Order: sequence, then C-alpha cells, then structure tokens
Amino acid sequence: MKSFEASSTINASPDRIWAILTDGAHFPDWDSGVFGPLLSMMWCSMPDLGPSFAQFANGLKQRVEQPA
Repeated sequence: MKSFEASSTINASPDRIWAILTDGAHFPDWDSGVFGPLLSMMWCSMPDLGPSFAQFANGLKQRVEQPA
C-alpha cells in the first residue's frame, strides 16, 4: 500500500492551523498541490507524491504563520 508523509514545524496555535485546514474553499490560495476527486481513480498510477506533500506542509506553514 502506498503512503506519503510530510512534516513541518508551524509556529501557530492548533486552533489557527485547524481553521486554515478546514477552510477548503481557500486551499488554492496557499496549496498548489490539491489533488481533487480524481485521486482515487489515479491511485494505481500515482508517482511519488513525497515532494507534493512536503510542498503542502510548507504552504500550510507559510499561510498559518501569516498575520491574521
């Protein structure tokens, strides 16, 4: 089974992070790697997504650490 992992140390409260993560409508504002509903159909031919997940974690970090 494929799995991917990324991490980033974010200097913000969990509440601030969850507020960003649960605001799906604004993902394109900070995450350039949103996969969309076709992910399940593409899973078998999926390339290494490690770099995309790292990009996601870094984009989240930058967005959350911006002044509110």
